Amino acid sequence: DARSRNWYQNVVIMSKLPLGEITSYGNVHTPVAFTEDGEEKLQSQDYINTRMWSCEVLVNESYYLNLSGLHLKAGRKDRDKAMRLGQIRFLKTALANKLAANKDSKIMVLGDLNSLSDSEEITTLLNFGPKTVRLQDPLAPTVFTHPANEPSRRLDYILYNTNLASDVIAKSAQVGHFFSPEQMRLRSDQLPVHIDIR
Repeated sequence: DARSRNWYQNVVIMSKLPLGEITSYGNVHTPVAFTEDGEEKLQSQDYINTRMWSCEVLVNESYYLNLSGLHLKAGRKDRDKAMRLGQIRFLKTALANKLAANKDSKIMVLGDLNSLSDSEEITTLLNFGPKTVRLQDPLAPTVFTHPANEPSRRLDYILYNTNLASDVIAKSAQVGHFFSPEQMRLRSDQLPVHIDIR
């Protein structure tokens, strides 16, 4: 993970495969442009960017997988949305730079994005940047992950670029329901999403 300075939650990767370089974005200042009380505001923030990182998964010598784990800003206010958009645009630019260095890079972005599937945030995450860094969502907009005991909206995603798409096993993307709704809710407020790749 990329340790947070003062918050108990982190975004963590555990892997049976060797991991390479992990890039933490905790020291990056991302823009926050929003309107409040009829006034245009432009700020920046760095205190939640520890919840964004990218990591090389060393599958083999010829298979380059870059995994990005995210827990984007929660909340429905304009400022919260602006914080998420700033984080997303920064990440997509960072991923575009990785793809410029290696055009065969397989990119996967996953986590609690705190954004609905039809939101500006998810649209930006899927489509912002050059074609090589555009992402695909294997799940239908009608698939929900929150709250765990009675899902009525989607906040959790696994997204990937075209380079990785051919390795995804068809229809393997699923939302996990491992226990009763009440037991799932005791473990988390959100349901897990999983996918299989070759």
